[in-house]
Order: sequence, then structure tokens, then C-alpha cells
Amino acid sequence: MVWVACPRLQDGLLVLDLRIKALPNEDEHTKNRILLDDRHRVICLLIANLHNKASHGFHEYVLNDLREHFWVLRGRRAARAVAAECFERKRRKSSPRCPRDLPPERLLHHTRPFTNVCLDNFGLYRSADAVKRVSRDEN
Repeated sequence: MVWVACPRLQDGLLVLDLRIKALPNEDEHTKNRILLDDRHRVICLLIANLHNKASHGFHEYVLNDLREHFWVLRGRRAARAVAAECFERKRRKSSPRCPRDLPPERLLHHTRPFTNVCLDNFGLYRSADAVKRVSRDEN
């Protein structure tokens, strides 16, 4: 969203002149944000650090904290990408798996171990007819 401000070069950095120049009692850093590219590795690490400080929260919180100091091109996309890669967030979002009930055969009293056993001999089974049928359909 570079259209909201005019970029200019200052001390070798691209700086955005925000539309809040008339704001009193604010320093130049608040009125002018440094423009950064989202594809740089350091910026990804900065966003990941802010993501961790925000307790792995929603990407809008991270983007808000980031925009206090910098303006990142495609910042929302970068914040979403960091949140998508976050293991802690994936762990929190996962639902616990409930174990299934035991079959009635396993609940019988006074039976010796391994009286009722289930064995899967085949695993993944692929028949020769199915392979021929697939190859015929592709032609």
C-alpha cells in the first residue's frame, strides 16, 4: 500500500512520508516509517520475533506492532506466512484425538492374553487388474 504515502530516499533508506506530519509532539521516526521488503530473511525473522512476543497470536496483532516502526511491503501476507509456519500455533489449533471404545472381545473377563488378535496381512493391496485398468484409462 505505497499509495497512502510518498516514498523518498533518506540516509540510504527508503522512507515513507506518512500523512501525519502535522501531528504535534512526535519524533520523525513516528511520522516517517522505513520501507522494507517482505522477502528478505531479516524481515521474516523480525516478523517471527514479533509473532513470538504476541504469544503466537493473530497476524493482525503482529502487523500492528510491526507498523509502529516499519512499513513492510506485502506485510499482511508475510505475517500470515510466518503464522502458518509456526509450530506452536499449529499445536494449539490441533484438536485432541479421543480414543475409540474397546471392542467387546477385549473386555471379556478371565481370558488368556492374545486370545483375540487381529492381524492385517496385506497392508496396502494393489491388484494387477487395477493397474491395467488405470494404464488403459490414461491412453
